[in-house]
Amino acid sequence: GGEWKADEAGAFTATAFTYYVSMTCGHCENPACVANCPTGAMQKDPETGIVNNDKEKCIGCMTCEKSCPYGHPVQLDDGLSHKCVLCSDENPEGTPDPTCAKACPVRALEFGTLSELRERHPEGVSALGELTDETGPAVVFAPHRDAAKGGVLRNPQEVSHEA
Repeated sequence: GGEWKADEAGAFTATAFTYYVSMTCGHCENPACVANCPTGAMQKDPETGIVNNDKEKCIGCMTCEKSCPYGHPVQLDDGLSHKCVLCSDENPEGTPDPTCAKACPVRALEFGTLSELRERHPEGVSALGELTDETGPAVVFAPHRDAAKGGVLRNPQEVSHEA
């Protein structure tokens, strides 16, 4: 949002601003990657809700990525599908927060149940909104502290299931 304005001397003043939204796996209620994985490598844990991928079963066909409305997972150098698993591969007993949340210097990432996040951030729906396609991503976006300045979403394909 904002703009660059020239004053009478031709000098420019910026009121431009931008916010970055980090997007990764939404650990969806009805994950398309799980529904379309031909080997069963993609699975949703019914207890934790974590959508995980079993590297022993993955054949690297990337049907999961093609099925995901958000373009996740991704294929890495080993030729297999990779995605956020909320650090469950690092700590099978579970962790209060994944490493990304612990390491975020501005504490912009929070994890919890979707109902807890909606309760803590009711304003989230009014910012970018919740992702509400048929997969049911478990994500709430709270607005940036300067969101009242306005602005427009410049990359809607990143948060649209029609990308």
